Amino acid sequence: MPELLLGLDVGSTSVRTQVFDLEGRSLGTAGRRLRTRHPAPGHAEQDPEEVWEAARATIAEALSDAGRAASDLGAIGLATQRASVVVWERRTGRPVAPMLLWSDLRGIERADELREAGFLAPPLAAVCKLEAALDQVRDGRARASAGELCWGTIDSYVMHHLTGGAAHVTDLSNAWPTCYLDLADVRRWNERVIEHQGLPIGLFPTLCDSLGVLGHTAPDVLGAAVPIGASLADQQSGML
Repeated sequence: MPELLLGLDVGSTSVRTQVFDLEGRSLGTAGRRLRTRHPAPGHAEQDPEEVWEAARATIAEALSDAGRAASDLGAIGLATQRASVVVWERRTGRPVAPMLLWSDLRGIERADELREAGFLAPPLAAVCKLEAALDQVRDGRARASAGELCWGTIDSYVMHHLTGGAAHVTDLSNAWPTCYLDLADVRRWNERVIEHQGLPIGLFPTLCDSLGVLGHTAPDVLGAAVPIGASLADQQSGML
């Protein structure tokens, strides 16, 4: 019976994976640094494909270090940086633009405009930067309206790949910092600001509770179907 736990932490500067037994003892670990590009003053970008490859590689390396296989895992806990913006193709999982990091400042002017329109809009939040990411893509808004594209914070992108494209989700703890949640009902996206920006609701991930199973790994991706849950470590990840 699967009895091990795997923690996957996708931070701002590195990806780290650790395998634990049920007593909390570390059996195997692996990590990889991530490259950040600064193509213009105040801009901070990463390659989403590089992030996913680092995640997949460190999972394999940590399991190898532990002398175990994916079939020995009872669950995976996923923790990520919390204010990134990734846009990718729904069918292929291929990113169509660089990932904008939490520290990217290109949303400052849009933040002022959104606040004037009556919306909560801190400059570093995804609500101020998603349009900028989407507008880097040729015909991005038209493709989004046609259902071809997905967006999410990096947890959504990694989940999409771990599940073999089956899941386009995010948990409430990751959704909150985007400032796209409805303040009157935080279990819903704020359709007023989404409509104000001219974005389709289908571009957004499905909202899930922060505790519980968000999806299962695809056997052809990881070698076994393993439940995936958001980790409470999300509250600290991305600051290292």
